[in-house]
Amino acid sequence: MQQEEIKNVPATLGDSVNALSTFAGIDQFGIIGGLGPLIMRGAIPLSNRFYIDRIPVNTIQHFGALHSVVNNDIIDKIDVYSSNAPSKFGNSVLGGIAEIQTVDSVKKFGAHIEIGLLSSNASIASPILTDGKNPDSSIGYWLVAGRYGYLSAFLPPILEALGTKGPLPQYYDYQSKGKFYLNKYNSVSVMALG
Repeated sequence: MQQEEIKNVPATLGDSVNALSTFAGIDQFGIIGGLGPLIMRGAIPLSNRFYIDRIPVNTIQHFGALHSVVNNDIIDKIDVYSSNAPSKFGNSVLGGIAEIQTVDSVKKFGAHIEIGLLSSNASIASPILTDGKNPDSSIGYWLVAGRYGYLSAFLPPILEALGTKGPLPQYYDYQSKGKFYLNKYNSVSVMALG
């Protein structure tokens, strides 16, 4: 699934990981309208493996399954292996594998802000230019993205009206990536996820 396809999948709240449930052999199981952890090949969610640029990530969704932990704007594509996974992933998986590959080229400055009912997303990216104007003179790029969930901001009045109290979901995530071209054939990438 390519970046442009991810946001256009219906009934997924525009979320990258929830969009995976449209593939054959992948489903979501939950008590609220089908939202829940991903089920690949019928295996329990802990049997699935998720990778972001070959970095293993244990929890790919916030608060059950409201949002993925990766901003859609930094995703280039997602490859799903619900069976016959490549050997580069080893043989430690019982379910499926989802490999998220992030953007690996930034040609011009760009920013995106999205405000929703449950959270807000923002991303910003720019090439690192040597002469300041020519995109071909880029010596690398940087990008930063993040999400802040604000269920804890509007749930207290609802819970108070219902006469109940309990722990409130609080979540956020951030991603940053930089790439520097050492020469025509070599580069160094640095990535931080939280």
